[in-house]
Formats: sequence, structure tokens, C-alpha cells
Amino acid sequence: MSPLSSAAAALLRRSSRQRAGSGLLLMLVGVAFALALAGCAGVGGLDGGAESSSGLGDGNYGIDAGGSDDADVLVGERRDARSRAVAHVELAGAYYSQGNMGVALEEVRIALKADPGYAPGYNMLGLIQVELKDVTRARASFERALRIDPRDPDTNHNFGRLLCQNGQVNEGVRRFMAAVQNPLYRTPARSYASAASCYLGAQRTDEALDLFQQSLRVDPSFAPALLPTAELLIKKGNAEAARALVTRFDTLVRPTAESIWLQLRIERRRGDAAAESASAALLKQRFPDSVQAGRLARGEFD
Repeated sequence: MSPLSSAAAALLRRSSRQRAGSGLLLMLVGVAFALALAGCAGVGGLDGGAESSSGLGDGNYGIDAGGSDDADVLVGERRDARSRAVAHVELAGAYYSQGNMGVALEEVRIALKADPGYAPGYNMLGLIQVELKDVTRARASFERALRIDPRDPDTNHNFGRLLCQNGQVNEGVRRFMAAVQNPLYRTPARSYASAASCYLGAQRTDEALDLFQQSLRVDPSFAPALLPTAELLIKKGNAEAARALVTRFDTLVRPTAESIWLQLRIERRRGDAAAESASAALLKQRFPDSVQAGRLARGEFD
């Protein structure tokens, strides 16, 4: 994935000057977000309820449909539609990551007006609509993005998250699996773990464990999958395997209340009183006000 484009960077500087006070962190955040999200920039995205060519439908969230398109000055004489769309979607990602959904939505509108066939624009639009709790339009935006580019892993992943959050477990997992089937996808461990979490939320623990373990086979250092996998292994009575995962987590990430609590319960299962006591002391010392410390005080180990 390429860094924030020079066009987007220039637009970001210009936009920041025009919107004083809203953009001290935009350049750094924009780079990070753009690399993680939107199609060529790394995000994920739909069509729906969207009647206009921009995909915004009747509700434009109070954004003026008019206004100048500053992207023209960024691409020089070529005024290439795709270049403008890319620049504005990257800029939308920067505002999105700052929580400025109104401006992010405006930037996506400009992008899709320039190039209505740019799939990452609908992916970005869907993400914004999720944050605005406009689930119907978000679904439509992701669907539109996938009609344009059915194999896009980021859009499939983001759509999967939306579906799982709304109780559509099987369809959500299917989208995550579509993401990992793309050989160019850089973060398949993320989608395997998200699918596992979707199953876990539906109390389908065996399927969740299989996918968490698949996530770790793809990337043994994918920290978000380590503790949930350890938790499921404890419940299956496999304390040794769970212990190895917690140890790996604490090597990769600073120990948390959750990881220390898991370690304590594992040592309790193993019958190592000294190690259990050490974990208890560490939990009370570092996280005295945590939920886990409260459970320890009440003797709620399972």
C-alpha cells in the first residue's frame, strides 16, 4: 500500500488551512488511516438507499451539494477523475480517524462526484455511515462497493463487521472468508479473528476456536487473537496451550489486567499455588480497580 498520495497531501494542507483548528494531526493520522483503510489506501465499503450518483441518496447529512472542488488544483492540468477521487478518499480517511464525520462525508461526496465508479469511495462512505449509525445506508454503500469490486478484502471485512454487529452471523462470516480468499490481502489474520469473534458472540464456541486458531496459524503474533484463544482453551481444559498463548501475548504486548487474570486462572488450574499467588499480587498492584481485581476479591475464578 502506498503512502498518502502527493495530491492528497497537498489537499490536506490546503484543507487544513481552510478549516483552522481541525487538522493538527490530520497528516499523520491520514497516512496511518489511509494505509489501513479504503481500496488503494486500505479501508473497506456499499450502495444502498443511495439514489444519487454520489451514493448519498436523499440524506446528505446537511452537506451542501455545491461548493468548489479543490482537487483540480492538485492534479494540475490533467484533472484526472480517479486521481481526484483517490485524493479525496484519503483525505476523508484522515477526517474520519479524527472523528470529524461531517467533513469526512463531504470529502467522500466530492470523490464520488469526480468518479462514481471508485469502489473505495463507497467503502469509506459505508464506514462513515456506520459511525453515524445509519445502518441501512451503510449496508447499501458496502454492497455498491462490492458490485464494483467483489473481491476487495477491505470492503468484505468492513461489511462483515457490520453484518455481525447486527446479528447476521453467517452472512458476516461469509464476508470475512471472502476477504481472506484474496491472495493480495495483507491482514488475513484480522479477518479470521473477526469471524471468530462473530461466532463467539453467537455462543458458537467450537467454530470460534477453530477460526481464532486459524488466525494464529496465519500470524502467530496477531495479539488480538491470543487471549480469546487462551480463554477458549481454558474452558476446554487445555491449560498448557492456554499458558503458552498468554506468555506470547505478554511478550508482544505490555501485560494487561485481562492477561494477568488469565495467567492467574491458568496457574490455578495447573495447581501452581506460587505462580497463582504471584499473578494475584501483580493484578492487585497494577490494576487494583479493574473488573478482574474485583473478581479476584470475590473469588470468582470461572
